[in-house]
Amino acid sequence: MQDKDTRNIIVNKLGGAIANAINRNNMSRADVWAIVSTCSNYEGGLDKLINGVGLFEQESISMKNVLEFLRKFQK
Repeated sequence: MQDKDTRNIIVNKLGGAIANAINRNNMSRADVWAIVSTCSNYEGGLDKLINGVGLFEQESISMKNVLEFLRKFQK
């Protein structure tokens, strides 16, 4: 999510309702915060976001940690 172009692709994959509701920001951290917080306001939004990020980060340690956390949280 550090790369703006990658964030743009992920946001576009979220679908119109979510993507159009995100108040994008030029600062990376603020942009990521806006993406995550907006996704959390929609049913299934965070799942869509995680799946989108996973397309780019599936082999990263950070992504594996997120998925492990979610597995524990969902139990």
